Amino acid sequence: MVTKINIKNYSILFLTLSLVAISGVINHYTSKPILKISKQDSAFNINKELISIVFASQKMLIADTYWIATLLESDLKHYKDRDLNSWMFHRFDTIIHLDPWFYKAYLFGGQYLDIVKDDLEGAKYIYKKGLKKYPDDYQLLFNAGFLFAIELKDYNFAIPIYERLIKNPQAPQYFVTLLHKMKYENKDLTLEDTYKSLLNLFETLDESTFLYSKVKADLYRIKAEIDTNCLNTNGSGCSKLDFNGDPYFQEDGTWTSKEKITPYGIYKKD
Repeated sequence: MVTKINIKNYSILFLTLSLVAISGVINHYTSKPILKISKQDSAFNINKELISIVFASQKMLIADTYWIATLLESDLKHYKDRDLNSWMFHRFDTIIHLDPWFYKAYLFGGQYLDIVKDDLEGAKYIYKKGLKKYPDDYQLLFNAGFLFAIELKDYNFAIPIYERLIKNPQAPQYFVTLLHKMKYENKDLTLEDTYKSLLNLFETLDESTFLYSKVKADLYRIKAEIDTNCLNTNGSGCSKLDFNGDPYFQEDGTWTSKEKITPYGIYKKD
């Protein structure tokens, strides 16, 4: 004879099994939302000073371990803030704190922060540290120069870099013209002084070289800008011939040159 207690127990068991079966069917046929947590939010970084104390006798080993782990975990997401708080910056900063002569951390860490992560402030910090340790390294100078001159427009720091670069045989010849543009943008040279300096350089160059044609184009551009500004403001003693000896002419009441020019300086994005 089935008691009331047994019936109740069987009912609970049946209900439980039914609910388990239903939940299994629902779980099988229902797509679950994907939970995504960015590396910036999930990365774990330990204070570099603490690591330096705890592993005082094994700093280089820990730096190497951190380097490998960072490369394996690296992500491609841009870091838009300019607060030196990206997780990869903290990793590279810890590595060079543990091993101040870790060349690859300066070179590739700076490149990764600059190009991949878009963390310009982080790259700036790493390159500055690297150039203190390796002041004449061509690759560091080349990459840091691009960051400071083109991306950050920090000519005060970029100019000394390019003054070293133009002395290196590996550097592209046109760097000397870029250096003149930076000095002009930084108001170290006037347009007239820039013209004189480039003209002195031009007179020493072989006509068959790329640098000759590059400097000639800059000289044309500078002279045309100086001369047309003079003519359009009714100045005195204005030259009426461009660098190639062709005359300037008026177009819609404005003096202009045969070759169309833009104001001299470093190209700026809109």
